[in-house]
Amino acid sequence: MTASSWRATWRRSWSKLSHSVSTSKTSRNPIEAVRQIVGHAKRLAALEFELRTLGLRSKATRIGVAAVFALLALLLLPLVLVFALATVAAALATVFSVWLSILIVTGILLLLIALLLGTAVILVRKALKGGSGGK
Repeated sequence: MTASSWRATWRRSWSKLSHSVSTSKTSRNPIEAVRQIVGHAKRLAALEFELRTLGLRSKATRIGVAAVFALLALLLLPLVLVFALATVAAALATVFSVWLSILIVTGILLLLIALLLGTAVILVRKALKGGSGGK
């Protein structure tokens, strides 16, 4: 069922509840009237719960689909990096020979890796040396 059909059912139940409360005869058994009101209230609460559950299920499905797309994008990121590096090598190959352009790109990557590892070592040493104060 869709959310609109649940809302329509909810409105009908609410209408029945308010109608039965407003049109109850004074000569009826009050205990029976209270039981009927409690029954309507329970049904109303159950319908409200089902409506909320349906809404949350729909939202969870949309979030799950979005997470799948984000994961696919994350998996394609290394491929984009490889193609970008190949593009740089191909651009350098127009000026230098192919082996030299690939060597230049490799050297740049090795320098970047060395810089990142050096920064990591410095940060770990500072953290182990003593400081929880951000100096």
